Amino acid sequence: MIHYLTEKELVAINYTLIKQISPTEDFGVKDPSALKAVVAQPRQNTFGAELYPTIYDKAAILFEMIINKHCFYNGNKRTAVMGLYVFLRKNKIQLVVSNKEIADYSVHVAVQKGKHRLTNEEIAKWIEINSQKIK
Repeated sequence: MIHYLTEKELVAINYTLIKQISPTEDFGVKDPSALKAVVAQPRQNTFGAELYPTIYDKAAILFEMIINKHCFYNGNKRTAVMGLYVFLRKNKIQLVVSNKEIADYSVHVAVQKGKHRLTNEEIAKWIEINSQKIK
């Protein structure tokens, strides 16, 4: 069974990160409908078939959408990184990259636009390569 993140969990992650790292920044949900979409997207299916069939596909769409939908006033990339860690951890997977690697990758995902935008498959592959199952 897949354990998905909730809106409440993502809001708590964003709040905690802002308060710990940059307490003078505005925090909170800037776009509630975008946040709803972010939470719903990993569960999407078409005609009974999952749109994101693997845990890595689900993690990738969650990560990418938090970064690019700008649900929060600040800390979207930070929230995406921590959301990715929490989502994977809840599903017995651990990301095994340095803080610098994941920070650099989140910026890479954010700046790739148009025809250079990373596909969900590319992001999912990166996550899979850089993670391990927790026993």
